[in-house]
Amino acid sequence: MKWRIVALVALLGVAVSSLAASGPPADLRLALIEPKDFQIRTQLKAIPSAVQAAFSKGIGEKTFSMAEPGQPWQVGSAKEDPRLPRRRLQRVLLSKAFCVLFYESGGRRKNNHVAYFRLTQSNAEFLGSTGNSYPPLFDLRRLLGAIDKGGVFEWIAAPDFSQ
Repeated sequence: MKWRIVALVALLGVAVSSLAASGPPADLRLALIEPKDFQIRTQLKAIPSAVQAAFSKGIGEKTFSMAEPGQPWQVGSAKEDPRLPRRRLQRVLLSKAFCVLFYESGGRRKNNHVAYFRLTQSNAEFLGSTGNSYPPLFDLRRLLGAIDKGGVFEWIAAPDFSQ
């Protein structure tokens, strides 16, 4: 009986550690649980240039391109106007330590996304991204709960560019 309990506890520990490794970093998780330090913005100019650079690098594009909320953008998969951005901003949530971008992208259908960045005085680190629901979920505590449940909100860790 004791060995079964020990085996169960060990298995549970492995499951919990693998879940934690695939989710948001602990400092971001804490900020999402207590989001009082975040300010909501709805303009591209609110996105720090370091976040713009990290976002572009994270998605493999040379420059940052995103439409303002309510402005035209490429919604479908056919390139109606190549001058239009393929993404459109929904909201920017900023704190001293983090930037959370809510945006939509086109393709076969419109998709909502969330990208997470850690801020320093001179840089931004792309931490990862998740999908978002319809209508978009902007409440950070509820968003964290949805990330923990998975599905469309599954945490996708940022690529490792150090190699």
